[in-house]
Amino acid sequence: MCLHVLVISDLTIKIPRIAISLTAILSLAAMCVFVGMVGAQGQTSGAQLPKNEAPVPKGLTGPHLELATVYVSAYDRDSKLVDGLQKEAFRIYEDRAEQKISEFSHEDTPASIGLLIEHSGSTKGLVDYFNTAASRFLHSGNPQDEFFVANFNDHLEIGKTPEELTALLTDQSPHGGTALLDALYVGLGRLVATRNSKKALLIISNGSDNRSRHNREELRKLVREAGILIYSLIWNEAPVVGSNEEVNGSDFLIEISKLSGGRAITVRDPHYFSPFAEDIAVEIRKLYQLGYYPTNGPDDKRWRKLEVKVQTRNVRGPLTIYAPPGYVYPAAVR
Repeated sequence: MCLHVLVISDLTIKIPRIAISLTAILSLAAMCVFVGMVGAQGQTSGAQLPKNEAPVPKGLTGPHLELATVYVSAYDRDSKLVDGLQKEAFRIYEDRAEQKISEFSHEDTPASIGLLIEHSGSTKGLVDYFNTAASRFLHSGNPQDEFFVANFNDHLEIGKTPEELTALLTDQSPHGGTALLDALYVGLGRLVATRNSKKALLIISNGSDNRSRHNREELRKLVREAGILIYSLIWNEAPVVGSNEEVNGSDFLIEISKLSGGRAITVRDPHYFSPFAEDIAVEIRKLYQLGYYPTNGPDDKRWRKLEVKVQTRNVRGPLTIYAPPGYVYPAAVR
């Protein structure tokens, strides 16, 4: 057992952090725990990463170039996930220069997963759908995944015990404002330090934000550097319905999902949250992993543009490819 330190106001409290198997979690017998809070009024506790200190992932060690790892998904023209593609079907370009694919995998490897569920006052009537989708997502993942689950409004609440996990996934009392950007910042920061190469964050929200202390540019910077896939399920009954903060927040979730190489899905019928959540869980399990040694030198630290192309005659095309549009060296691309 290790100790995780929370700083709340002027108090420092040591709280045990427990890690137990995913299978036991799904039976509500145990869970992998990360504990933190975002304070009310937009004030954040010590569990919130310090502002302007984005957690940059460490590069892989080695005397020469590091292996860049890119996770890719492909969909056919009927919006069906394409499975079974071979290495020869893929082409990857960094700054328009084709790269040699040195490693290729399509195995169902364990992932590190973060799940953020909005429970603010603006989600009244939706939380049951959100909670059910979250449970279906967890049950559809790889049993060896490590993950954390959090509800957020103007606070971020992460389960510590099986009883707290049950409370999170059955909470029917949405209230308060929304610190969406703060929740994303904490979620991404926690995933950076996890052990699996494949990392993904799923957020279920209406996209609104009226309490965060972090801003969008900080989040963009963190997304570029973290190498974590972001998937968003966004509630919006119609393209023009919702407050300005909800519409603008939805646009931002779509933007950072694309920037990460993940996907954003706008949901206009709440009954579809669960099927979409299951689809995302399956996609994470079936991601293609491409590895290459960049032809750009190791001293080139700028943003590097990526493009992934797939050529195949055995799939109903044209294909839609989801992959990160770039990365900042030496952070591993995910």
